[in-house]
Amino acid sequence: MERPSGLMKNFVVARGNTKSQYCLAEFKKIEKELLKAMAQIDIRKHLAYLNEKYGVELETDDVSDGYHTFGCLYEQRCILFAALVGAYRDLAWKSRCHSDGEPCFGGGWFIVGIKTPQGQYTYHYPDDDWYLFDCEEVERAPEWDGHMAENVTRLLSLQTPSIPDVVGAMTLDKYNQPSEE
Repeated sequence: MERPSGLMKNFVVARGNTKSQYCLAEFKKIEKELLKAMAQIDIRKHLAYLNEKYGVELETDDVSDGYHTFGCLYEQRCILFAALVGAYRDLAWKSRCHSDGEPCFGGGWFIVGIKTPQGQYTYHYPDDDWYLFDCEEVERAPEWDGHMAENVTRLLSLQTPSIPDVVGAMTLDKYNQPSEE
């Protein structure tokens, strides 16, 4: 019969060891707290620190999860919101000033929003993207209703816009042909 290796013996002993179980439980608690803390890190502050300390010129737009950069994701969000605003022109607006009349972020930015059955939802964009949003231009944005990023699901409360009959008819004609059997 083969004797278990030292590593295997240690594993078997550690597995039944209440001290090891306690340490693992403590490690999991610490890991959970660390992950919470990491989720609250302001990446802009850390990039500024790295830029200052090491002279590395990094921008938030360059930060990646290995698949997409922040810049790419923000650009996609802008395009998708512009499409949504275009589909709901009658519910959307854009302004270079907040409701108090102050220019967004001191100037060079605008706010665009859409009224949903669950309340408004807005984003800020640089002036370069103004032309993408085909909606009513207002002098001042409506008063902010307190919505936050987690309220993005308000956008799902919008009614699906009607599809022109010609598209529906083409689709039906294409797929509802009698079989040739």
